Amino acid sequence: MTKHFQLQTFLLLVAVILIWGINWPLTKLALQAVAPLWLAALRMLIATICLLAYLLLTKKLQFPNKQDMPVILSVSFFQMVIFNFLVNTSLLYVSASRSVILVYTTPLWVTPMAMIIFKETLPFLKWVGLLLGLAGIGILFNPASLDWHDAHTVIGNILLLLAAIAWAVAIVHVRYAKWRLTALQLLPWQTLIATVCLLILALLMEGKPNIQWSLHLFGLLFYIGVIGSAFAYWAAIEVARRLPAVTTSLCLLGVPVAGLFSAHFILAEKITTAMVIAMLLLLTGLSCVTLTRQNK
Repeated sequence: MTKHFQLQTFLLLVAVILIWGINWPLTKLALQAVAPLWLAALRMLIATICLLAYLLLTKKLQFPNKQDMPVILSVSFFQMVIFNFLVNTSLLYVSASRSVILVYTTPLWVTPMAMIIFKETLPFLKWVGLLLGLAGIGILFNPASLDWHDAHTVIGNILLLLAAIAWAVAIVHVRYAKWRLTALQLLPWQTLIATVCLLILALLMEGKPNIQWSLHLFGLLFYIGVIGSAFAYWAAIEVARRLPAVTTSLCLLGVPVAGLFSAHFILAEKITTAMVIAMLLLLTGLSCVTLTRQNK
């Protein structure tokens, strides 16, 4: 790997971490003008257009076959439709900084799923990681950190954990499934199916869109759809192709850190001691889980 190639890969990795971190407070801002399902649908629509255009220009666009469909459907349904719906709904009531920490508990839920469904073993280090991660979640849900008398806040926090679990379902399936096309070639079909599903759900659950259009909102949609989705998806796939899986997985744990600080600077959200302790426990636990999975 040349120095130029190494630098390019490093910059792509840093870009993904920062882009996905900043995406959380900007999504919360966009929700002031767009309902949750309509925002999710717009995000997926913009990403689909960009990804299809890119693959057409690079002559890499291919239609999927039957072998590709299970992965396309599971990622579309669990990682894009359910995940975006739950996250956007919860962001109406929960801070962006708290949200990004809870959602990035996803690897914790992958472990028991893989153990139950695929009979994976659970080494000591992975047990340690799970316990540390659960301790971090416990801190975020303790009465001193969470107002249990506010139903919307409690439900919002639970929805974030459900979003993490939905994402974990897609990850577990992708880990063991087989498909024909590359991850990048599958992506626009996944976002396309997600777009159609989200548009139908938005019409059924939120009615006709009542969007407060403005230059500010156009800017937010450009970031969320083009940069935070289409470009970041491509960059993440490219980084994963170039670097060892363990390196990529560990580095992407920087996303909740970027989300925490970007929410503080963009939305003036307070960084509490409980959040910092919970995030440190979760990141340590997730690192243990990731390292164990890569070295088993």
